[in-house]
Amino acid sequence: MINVTQEAQEHLLKASQENDNQYPRLAIIGTGCSGYQYGWYFADPDNLVPGDEIIDLENGCKLVIDDVSFMYLYGATITIEKDEFGSTLEVSNPQSDECGGCPSNASIKSCGP
Repeated sequence: MINVTQEAQEHLLKASQENDNQYPRLAIIGTGCSGYQYGWYFADPDNLVPGDEIIDLENGCKLVIDDVSFMYLYGATITIEKDEFGSTLEVSNPQSDECGGCPSNASIKSCGP
């Protein structure tokens, strides 16, 4: 399960509507100071990849996460942070060790011994 706050859902819905109703897509990509970074994109609803997880949000918006990223995002919470410069989607992930000073970057915790 991935949790999305009400305010973040509203932000995602607005972004979707402003981009021809494409679905917001969250992915973990290999980059950043610790090897991984969260990336936000848009997905064409007619061209989704087999295995994509589609999360139906309470406000009718759909969030797409590829199957590999979903495995690493399980239990995460998506919030929106606002300041004088605008809004940013933030991912709080219990499976990551966040890199100090790099909130969009993460290293994924290892499982097992």
